[in-house]
Amino acid sequence: MQRNVTATLDLSDKLIHAKDVQDALKLQADFFQEQMRALTDQTKTMGEAAMKAAGGMFSPKS
Repeated sequence: MQRNVTATLDLSDKLIHAKDVQDALKLQADFFQEQMRALTDQTKTMGEAAMKAAGGMFSPKS
């Protein structure tokens, strides 16, 4: 969550300094792509953790 807040504030700062509308649109597109990458990474990490936890539920007890 901290990373998302920082990225949003960084985007705001960049948009304030954008030279024109085209520059602002590129900044937004780059931001969106980075957010999608971060979401994909988070989803992958959560999926791996869930599979690991589920796998532990079915392992034999000694």
